[in-house]
Amino acid sequence: RYLNYGAAGSLIGHALIHSFDFKGKQYNADGTLNKWWDAETERNYAKKTECFMNKFKNYTTDEQSIPV
Repeated sequence: RYLNYGAAGSLIGHALIHSFDFKGKQYNADGTLNKWWDAETERNYAKKTECFMNKFKNYTTDEQSIPV
């Protein structure tokens, strides 16, 4: 049963993250595709995205020696 909850949580989390990815950020609150972020917000998003990618691009686990 706990595996079902884990799987459901993983799917829900994955779907929610798409709200903030490159494509998802282009949709407004009504689900309409349009450019609604101003230039400053776009710059801040790009900076934070780059920071996040730099932090985790070399992340490895004990089980794997390649970045995950």
